[in-house]
Amino acid sequence: MKNKILWVLTLSGLLFLLGCAKKDDFLNEKSDAKLATLSNLISVEKLLHNEQIFNLRAIPSIAGSSTDDYYIQDKNYATYSFSDRNTYTWSKQIYPTGSDDYNWNVPYMQIFNANHALEALQAIGDNSTKSNILKGTALFYRSIAFFSLLQTYTMPYNGGTNDQLGIPLKLTSDIYEKVSRASEKECYEQIFKDLATAYELLPTATTYNTQPNKNAVNALCSRIYLSIGDYQKAYEFSDKCLQFNSDIVDYNTLKKDFIGISKNTPYPLKEVVYNTTMLGGTFTTFQTAVDTTLYKSYDSDDLRKSIFFTNLFGYPTFDGSYEFKNYNVFGGLANDEILLTRAECFARMGKKDEALADLNALLIKRYKTGTFTPRVASNSELALNLILQERRKELCFRGIRWLDLRRLNTEVKYAITLKRNITGQIYTLPPNDPRYALPIPDKEIQLSGIPQNPR
Repeated sequence: MKNKILWVLTLSGLLFLLGCAKKDDFLNEKSDAKLATLSNLISVEKLLHNEQIFNLRAIPSIAGSSTDDYYIQDKNYATYSFSDRNTYTWSKQIYPTGSDDYNWNVPYMQIFNANHALEALQAIGDNSTKSNILKGTALFYRSIAFFSLLQTYTMPYNGGTNDQLGIPLKLTSDIYEKVSRASEKECYEQIFKDLATAYELLPTATTYNTQPNKNAVNALCSRIYLSIGDYQKAYEFSDKCLQFNSDIVDYNTLKKDFIGISKNTPYPLKEVVYNTTMLGGTFTTFQTAVDTTLYKSYDSDDLRKSIFFTNLFGYPTFDGSYEFKNYNVFGGLANDEILLTRAECFARMGKKDEALADLNALLIKRYKTGTFTPRVASNSELALNLILQERRKELCFRGIRWLDLRRLNTEVKYAITLKRNITGQIYTLPPNDPRYALPIPDKEIQLSGIPQNPR
């Protein structure tokens, strides 16, 4: 994706098209583009059902490029861009001076569209079921975009009353309105408020898993509450989600082609709750090698080792994305994540047997038939250790590793220091380092005057 793209809304189809001019920030840059009038529910529906805006390459990937899921070989390091190299080494400056970044801009484009739809629905004044579903859809899209930004550009939040800086909480489509950074507490309160409303308005099921429903709200809430260490709430929402649908794919039934899970595999995968994909990034390319320790952690009978990875250039690379329609990297919500979340919450609540039951229910579907031995543990702490190990292996290359690093770093026994070795030079990222909040693009700082993250 180019660094400079123009957003334009057209009346026919009401689609944002990615053009060739500037892709300036969506908060403060004045634009000559005019908003098409969303005058009826059909026009709003067309906007909100546009997968190009809300699902395809929709989740920031720059934080995933900062994780230990992968490494760049010395011989390839110089071929990467300035931003990719600096993200990889957790440098103070990531972007070229004065630049912007689509990891920031794309979520705000989604927020802008969601706000535009919400304002149109209010103006239309229709209280029908269809109108309510569209409102719930817009609130869900705005919430997942806010959360993605928070996990990328703010420090970890513990759910307390701290006044750490959050993100600009943009709640209108007014492109001239300047919005400062709200507190993290205010940001999460807005997200949970919107998701509560969305749950009441959305249907139980949707035709396509690129469209949110009640279960997608449960799954997203489960992820968010886990990220802030509220294990009781994370349990409640993961349990509600699995009450709706607890399907787990048996990897013995999957086929694989040259790039990822085969298109001959029944699509969509039945365990996917909500399908969206990640923006292109360093760790999503075939040049990057899977972290050696991660790759070696899979048993020989563990089908994930062959389903997730391919030895393409003499080293294992990741190609096991759940999104294989366009060979993009899956960044959505699925039952394997939710089951591991519930298992972790059970373990933290002292319910060892329930935790191990969830873990084994997943793993038996990941091993060659007849080879799996159920995991056992003598206490909840040991069960938790097993669950976190499997979470690392099951959810790699989805952007989730960054969320887990951030939250687990607050617990001394699980905190780790990330390291890179580039031609003998060592780079490190200690637990709870300020660099766990990525820098906001310079262009946004210049235009809005909001505070930059310390590095």
